Amino acid sequence: MKYAGKEGLKARGLCRSFGLCISALLIMSGCNDSESPLSEPADVQVPGDTETQTGSAPVTQAVALNFQAMVGDEEARCGQTYSNVGTPSANWTPQDFRFFVHDLRLIDEAGNEVSVVLDEVPGWQYRGAALLDFENAEGACADGTPETRGVVSGSVPQGNYRGVVFRIGVPVALNHLDAATLPAPLGPDNPMWWGWLNGYMFTKIEGLVGSAPFFIHLGSTGCVDAQGMVPSDEGICARPNRPEVRFPTFDLQTNRVAFDVKAIVGGMNTSQNLGGPPGCMSNPLDPECAVVLPKLGVELDGSYAGTQPAFRSL
Repeated sequence: MKYAGKEGLKARGLCRSFGLCISALLIMSGCNDSESPLSEPADVQVPGDTETQTGSAPVTQAVALNFQAMVGDEEARCGQTYSNVGTPSANWTPQDFRFFVHDLRLIDEAGNEVSVVLDEVPGWQYRGAALLDFENAEGACADGTPETRGVVSGSVPQGNYRGVVFRIGVPVALNHLDAATLPAPLGPDNPMWWGWLNGYMFTKIEGLVGSAPFFIHLGSTGCVDAQGMVPSDEGICARPNRPEVRFPTFDLQTNRVAFDVKAIVGGMNTSQNLGGPPGCMSNPLDPECAVVLPKLGVELDGSYAGTQPAFRSL
């Protein structure tokens, strides 16, 4: 797939509901004075430029990866209740649907993976971590925030790309820092904060099965405080839980990544809690996690499954 710099980038826009509509985003060269959250930061190559200020760096192009929260074939929206979730079928009412993405790469025509340099977007993207948020504080999502976001934006060397790869979660280098020193989306008031030892929730999917809560919280577990120091690398967490999602064929201009809660709980009796908190909070000893974690691409021993049924291309 080819993305021409001067023609800009069309991305589906944000909307104030789970059913994100990504509005057209036109990034034009020379617009470095814009304060829009989606504008190019000053140190990012503007698509369509033939050279940088030094005249030596390669030409880059803007890219955007769009996501959509789903419940089966329906877009997930606050204020709605969805039937036929789990086995036996139950009704599910969303209360929250947020997750982090990092390590975004595109696959070029030769099969090489090319890293995407993520934009710095205040409140949403910071130092390679991107937050996706599909709740809008309406209906049963009243404890959330009205702002939503369903796109990850960045830049890559100009070229043709045919696929995409990314990881769920917060980068290791950011996951165990003092949240009080970080801006959003990693600040201390972030509802994804799980505590300094385990870091952040990588996914926060919450809802009601009937009137009972059901949680899907993915994050690093089995983390050890080594000699009083905050964990700083994968080796300190027995189960890092950062699954990789791969689409060898994916058109950024027409496709979206679906994150499907119905696929996560397929085959599970969501009305019955067999132990621990309701749902799965990444504890491998929790019976519900035996179903949930592999659907997210994580095995109970912390290794990574080869597939992630919770994700698909739309």
